[in-house]
Amino acid sequence: MSSDRKISWGHKQRLIYIEQQLLWGRCFKARMLMDTFGVSRHQAGMDIKNYIELFPGNVKPYNPLVKHYEPSDSFMPELAGVDPDYPLNHGLVDAYDHPPVEICTSLRRELDDKVVLAVLKHIEKKTSFEAIYASASTPVGSKRILSPTKVIFASGRLHIRAYCHEKGEYRDFALSRFLTTPRPSRTDKEFPIDDYWDRTLTVKVIVNPNLSEDAQALIRREFSSVISEPLRIRASLLHYFLQENNLPADEASMKKSVEAPWSYPVVVELENDVKKYLFKA
Repeated sequence: MSSDRKISWGHKQRLIYIEQQLLWGRCFKARMLMDTFGVSRHQAGMDIKNYIELFPGNVKPYNPLVKHYEPSDSFMPELAGVDPDYPLNHGLVDAYDHPPVEICTSLRRELDDKVVLAVLKHIEKKTSFEAIYASASTPVGSKRILSPTKVIFASGRLHIRAYCHEKGEYRDFALSRFLTTPRPSRTDKEFPIDDYWDRTLTVKVIVNPNLSEDAQALIRREFSSVISEPLRIRASLLHYFLQENNLPADEASMKKSVEAPWSYPVVVELENDVKKYLFKA
């Protein structure tokens, strides 16, 4: 921030909101602050004034004919940079009659609030529970006794990492597939520490070498920030990481990355540790 003036976290979030709306929506109204943060019109006006004072070159003079603020031709985000996830995460489309950004609808799995709350309580208290869980092999559901440790958001859905007492190992369970609300289990069986969760792998993302030289240069430019440094990934999240980022995650997709390289413009180097956890070797 170009000013030495200290501001509260809440105030800064409102200033970031103003800036990102100017960036993505190309205009801004005080009503947006009022509706989003529940502040008064006076406070919204003060926030807008404060933003203009801090970054006077970012906002055109207020035009009473259009009744909103617009970004200047030299506008440059100062507080949070260009956040590509902002339009989706902050309801940008709903804020304008003719939004400049269109967002493709994502499918959402239904969640039972009682299931989520119960699971979180068991994680917090480090206790086991029993519930009816449906899976691809048993879509009608079967009783499971689980000891949950973490909630994971990946591949567009919420999972829990839990020790399954029936299978005798740690597995991931989709929260949307619990058919009954978890209830405390009377099991007194001990279960091992999840060492697998605590292990991390060094994963190096590279440009697919099967692309042409010109194509490789393009992809290298697009992914410059992620192919420059190795990434540290939890071993138990490796598959999710690959699937979420359109990286080959099995033998079939790896073969396709060679035969049709544009299907996977970036891939990971298959070091021994990665191979071990990817193929359960």
